Amino acid sequence: MKKIIITTISLLLSTATIAATGSFSNGLVRVEPVVGYEREQKFKPTPHTKDRMFYGARLLFGPPLISIEGEYLQSEDTETFPTDNLNIKTKTEKFKAGIRSGLRLGPFLSWYLRGGYQGSKRNTETTNTTTDVTVTKNSAFKVAPYAGTGMRIHLMGAFSIAGDFTVVFTDDPEKGDREYQTSLGLNLRI
Repeated sequence: MKKIIITTISLLLSTATIAATGSFSNGLVRVEPVVGYEREQKFKPTPHTKDRMFYGARLLFGPPLISIEGEYLQSEDTETFPTDNLNIKTKTEKFKAGIRSGLRLGPFLSWYLRGGYQGSKRNTETTNTTTDVTVTKNSAFKVAPYAGTGMRIHLMGAFSIAGDFTVVFTDDPEKGDREYQTSLGLNLRI
């Protein structure tokens, strides 16, 4: 598992270095900031859903027809349950490495498919506010395949609206077999 992580990080750092030196032209290296919302099903202390903001970056290397993609996302939230005397703080990190293939469907529209593997890690701190005792739970690093699709509407040359839908096949009995990730964003090419 460590070899996969080290190889992915090395690949992302080397392509980022190449992008910074300007060795590639024709838009072969693209970096996209990612900001959005996610909704997660939680079961402790009672079943409920939690919305939270996530942020990170996506790196694409190669022509649009077939590109290598890497992505890092992080989210953090705090929940308070006064009736149960609980304060729960959760930090989640997600890493994606895969392939993306896209087509330009005209001057204003492009479409892509993506697939690969997502690694995720979660740290949860549960504090009993009455006794001030904190229990920390660090989940194991989990790897699961993902697949998705997306579209981009190009407006005024440097501005576009993008949306995508990705399914992560988690095989996690607590959350169900799949995690659905959706995003809608605005892009500005500089």
